[in-house]
Amino acid sequence: KYHIDPNPTFLVSHTQMVILTIDRIGRVPTQVLAYCVGGISLFLLCIFSTTWSRSSLVTVAFFARVSEMMGSCTTWIITAEVLSTEIRTTGHSAANALSRLGGFVSPYVVAGNYTYLPLVGIIMLLVHGLTAFCASRLPETKGRAIGKVDYDADQISPVTELPVASKEHLHLT
Repeated sequence: KYHIDPNPTFLVSHTQMVILTIDRIGRVPTQVLAYCVGGISLFLLCIFSTTWSRSSLVTVAFFARVSEMMGSCTTWIITAEVLSTEIRTTGHSAANALSRLGGFVSPYVVAGNYTYLPLVGIIMLLVHGLTAFCASRLPETKGRAIGKVDYDADQISPVTELPVASKEHLHLT
């Protein structure tokens, strides 16, 4: 029987997906797609963890992991393109603080008890939905020079078809 090490396979697959999508469909749609697929995959893992076969669960977990890393990579790219260094460092500090809080709270949410996995799946789906919505409100930077992003209120998100966050909402004035 063959053994496939999932780490190199996963690393290559998420990197390829980002390369294939980021400049074709744009940063914002790539983020929204990645976070939606990741949330749905985690939801499915939690809901069907006791009824699906191991191979099905591994496949869905692979899609979840690839999607999460796609969204993360795209977020790092668009952050450098939209925000100045001063704002970006403040944002990274805030994100670091929140990630530590999330790292502290998440074991209590999951708790290893399989009876609560559907609830965990619902929570993860809601968090990913909120993340995808927030990402959909970012200005698209595909094809634009760094620092040349327009924050006009008339700019429409390619995903939600709603106006993107203005310069004032991003506190960039």
